[in-house]
Amino acid sequence: MTVRELLEETGDRPGAVFHVGAEWAAADSRRRKDILIAADCVRVAEPQWEAGETGRVREIPRAEPLAHLMSGDLSDAGAALRGLHTVARADDLATPLAPLHGAVRELLAPWAVR
Repeated sequence: MTVRELLEETGDRPGAVFHVGAEWAAADSRRRKDILIAADCVRVAEPQWEAGETGRVREIPRAEPLAHLMSGDLSDAGAALRGLHTVARADDLATPLAPLHGAVRELLAPWAVR
């Protein structure tokens, strides 16, 4: 999802964006999709869906994102988890994203394999 798509589909504008990698769109695809983590998002508009698109924007309480990602209800949960893991491991986050590093590490801590 690009910053433009984030604005169109959620109405949010990010304060900072971190590119965490790319992966194939599907096993038999020739298309790659970028994985971005957006932080400090601010609602600036209502979502604007294109013809044939539907969706829902909802805020998830801070304690629930991992359970939501692991629920099996999302098609891109693996990419989201990969993105969070990359942010947690990063040592060189740009200043606007630095606070996100600690928050993501805290979020992932209960799920750490010991």
